[in-house]
Amino acid sequence: MRRADQWHLPGGLVAGFGRCAAKALWFYGFRVAVRTPLLGPVPLCWALVPAAVNEREVLLDVAGPAVGGRILADKGLRGAAITQALASHGILLLTPPTKRERATMPAVVQRFIAAHRNRIEGVFTTEKDQFHLEHHRALTPWGLLTRIAAKLTAFTLRAVWRRLDRDVE
Repeated sequence: MRRADQWHLPGGLVAGFGRCAAKALWFYGFRVAVRTPLLGPVPLCWALVPAAVNEREVLLDVAGPAVGGRILADKGLRGAAITQALASHGILLLTPPTKRERATMPAVVQRFIAAHRNRIEGVFTTEKDQFHLEHHRALTPWGLLTRIAAKLTAFTLRAVWRRLDRDVE
């Protein structure tokens, strides 16, 4: 990013250094957190946070009133504290089970998580690979917000168009 020291967004957000575990590298900037319904890819809510922010803290903000009181999340978001915090709001956090949990978790819940697990990665894969969200080329904080909003809007329109196209056939 050019002029990194000027990347201050509304609400006191300032770009920071964060680690991408999947790529095993450090980066400077922001992360985008997105909440989608379990059975559809259309984003319901999104948040832009500094790269160094703990994703568990963002989950509490983005969760809002979860549909059906359930959230299916990455295994990186598992933890007793976040599970209890969401439960206090009436939200059940579902994450892929560990080997130990597989022995006690009902098979129907395991099948549900496995069947819907790709929806989480599918949204981000599309955003990153087809809409190039990581390579936004914004030069100002407002440009960054505008480009993210535009790309999420394009993704939403694409998802709605695909659903309408399927319904017509």
